[in-house]
Amino acid sequence: MDKLTLKGMSFHANHGLFPEEKVHGNSFEVDLAFHLNLQGAGNSDDLKETIDYDKAHKIVQKIMRGPSVDLIETLAFSIGKKIFEEFTPDQLVVSVRKINPPVDGTTQYSEVQMKWPR
Repeated sequence: MDKLTLKGMSFHANHGLFPEEKVHGNSFEVDLAFHLNLQGAGNSDDLKETIDYDKAHKIVQKIMRGPSVDLIETLAFSIGKKIFEEFTPDQLVVSVRKINPPVDGTTQYSEVQMKWPR
């Protein structure tokens, strides 16, 4: 199975459990990994044979800039659900990272990863 990845999509958004996160926001990164047969696209050079990653990015952007949610799990689930409505990969992996999460101590990021098989 082939793989197409969009890695490190960056957003500043007002998601988080704490009131200050909903006001000041946080930095987030999102990765998408599509598992599908890409030989048709490689042979035809036709966008219709693969994932339009500009369209995928716009889906992620709309969710990340949308209404505030408490959990990165909710973000990953919403992104995966919407991506699967638009595209037909055999498998999709969505990763959402909150950069510098508000914890007692230094933490580079918190991350959740969800998979959708078809």
